[in-house]
Amino acid sequence: MKLIKAGLSTLKAAQVVNKSEYVESKMTGNADFPTPSPTLVELTAARTNLVAALAAAESGAHAEIAKKNQSVKNLRDLLTKMARYVNSVAGGDVNKAVSSGFELAKTPEPVDKLTAPVELSARMSNYVGRIDLRWDSVRGARMYQVYMCDGDVADGGKWTMVGVSSRTKFEVTDLEANKFFSFRVAALGRIGESPASEIVTAKRPSAADVFGTSDHSSSNRPGVAFPAKVMTGAGCDRGARGRYCVTRSSFHEGEAALSASPTS
Repeated sequence: MKLIKAGLSTLKAAQVVNKSEYVESKMTGNADFPTPSPTLVELTAARTNLVAALAAAESGAHAEIAKKNQSVKNLRDLLTKMARYVNSVAGGDVNKAVSSGFELAKTPEPVDKLTAPVELSARMSNYVGRIDLRWDSVRGARMYQVYMCDGDVADGGKWTMVGVSSRTKFEVTDLEANKFFSFRVAALGRIGESPASEIVTAKRPSAADVFGTSDHSSSNRPGVAFPAKVMTGAGCDRGARGRYCVTRSSFHEGEAALSASPTS
């Protein structure tokens, strides 16, 4: 079990010397580690050699710099082996392990709760009858279940699972024209299913939305899909035919009334 780590990856040569000196002082006479491997004599000798090599390398001579680099590598290797020895002998005892002078290894915290996915958005795609969903990842999630409702979102019986994705996106296809659809997502992990995300609602894109039309007079533009944060107030979004600004919006019990107008 890895309780401590060597902690050498970011240290410069002089810092490796200091690290070794500290570990040597903590391991000397430490009853919890009676037979260190490598021995403290070997560790001290490698540190002494590095100190001398550092001084010699100040001359800038290539040969001395090469010796310094090799000396650093030798001491790093010995400290790494010593850290392995400590982990092996400590037997899972954290207090014993840190008494060696090495720093405690960071262990990932176990995931005991999945949070609801956030930043769910539904956007009109470039394909007739398809809406693209996107959301942020959830720590500990392995898959995501996508749910859809074409009626009252407060009625649990109206929600159906339309797909499962291992990524933070999903394409909902073959949607009926001229209808609003609501979506929510839940994360799946080792411990089960997370709470559902916030709900977003979008209208299925028609052929006119995808291929364009000269009619810009409609105040409720089909196919313009607004993320949750826009659904709650005024804002702007970009549809297939340009940018639309919401001047009035409401979202209540599965109904969405959007007042949108094209802008430049």
